[in-house]
Amino acid sequence: SDLDILVSIEDKKKAEDIMLRVGLVEFKTQYTSQITNVFDWLYFNNTSGIISHVHLHYKMIAGKTGVMEYDIPFVCVAFQKRVYNTKYCIYMINPAVELVLLYTRIGLDSTSKLLKKGKRGYVLNEKRVKEIEYLRQVADEVYVSNLLNDYYGCYATKMRELIIRGTLCSDDISFLRSICPVVFKSCR
Repeated sequence: SDLDILVSIEDKKKAEDIMLRVGLVEFKTQYTSQITNVFDWLYFNNTSGIISHVHLHYKMIAGKTGVMEYDIPFVCVAFQKRVYNTKYCIYMINPAVELVLLYTRIGLDSTSKLLKKGKRGYVLNEKRVKEIEYLRQVADEVYVSNLLNDYYGCYATKMRELIIRGTLCSDDISFLRSICPVVFKSCR
């Protein structure tokens, strides 16, 4: 797994200087794995032998593996509504933004293979189900509704229903697959 850090494009130089200062090295991935405005950094701990992988994001990019063709316009909202975590002394994404982003990503990166699993009664892996359950419990419902209205317009009501229900069947995945590319235009 990796650590994802979202940084304002205006702070790109500052963020990269910090990464270098704490001992991370920028890692150039093979061309087919590169994602626009997402950079890979590695840290090797000589004592433990553990390698840490950091993704430095300047935009929120989503889509199918190897393509990642959608630029999700939540960056400003993510910074404006970020939440300070006192345990780790860091800012984190607001749970409402994270919840809407998660459903958006499911719609943009789901595949036909996932739909076939849905027809057999299984759609999402256990980790994703737990993430949805957690975010539904901690996200502010009013703010989730506002985000859905702002970004999904006429699809907001159906999106709200999916989030309230918390489970996704193959029909739900088909709905997400059909609307997300319409709502969020491809950046390629």
